[in-house]
Amino acid sequence: MTLRIIDRETVAKLLTYDAAIPLMRDAMIALSAGRTRQLLRQIIPLDEDAMFGVMPGANEQTFGAKLISVFPGNFAKGLQSHQGGVLLFDPSSGAPVAMLHAGEITAIRTAAASAAATDALARADASVLALLGYGEQALTHARAISHVRVIRKIRIWGRHPDRAERSRTSWPRN
Repeated sequence: MTLRIIDRETVAKLLTYDAAIPLMRDAMIALSAGRTRQLLRQIIPLDEDAMFGVMPGANEQTFGAKLISVFPGNFAKGLQSHQGGVLLFDPSSGAPVAMLHAGEITAIRTAAASAAATDALARADASVLALLGYGEQALTHARAISHVRVIRKIRIWGRHPDRAERSRTSWPRN
């Protein structure tokens, strides 16, 4: 069996918010209904606020795990803070079948989960989005939530108001 490697650019191209938001809704429902199995993530602290995590999960079609390092200082360097891979296995043989870029999956999946929750819980006419923080997840959340609500205004809070304002005005509108 061939192991497929799916890089960051391919993940970003194929895992759109239009695809990811309904998938996250379905995944949340499946987990709540007991149709999937997921252990609590295991996190090992490393030096200088860095972490290494393992997050396994399984359903009838496949099983796998996300292995990820989190280096918050990467954001200031223009790098993703989350680096790693998602390794998926064939359920009939146990052979690894795919390794996907975990940083990009994490960015899209986390925002898509918030968008699915927003769609289920926010008023249908909600049009002001409040973001607590202006880091790398802020933009992905704004993009994802705009798929489930018409956002007319974004308010950003951050420890540094000038950076929050700069983030809000510099984001591409798409």
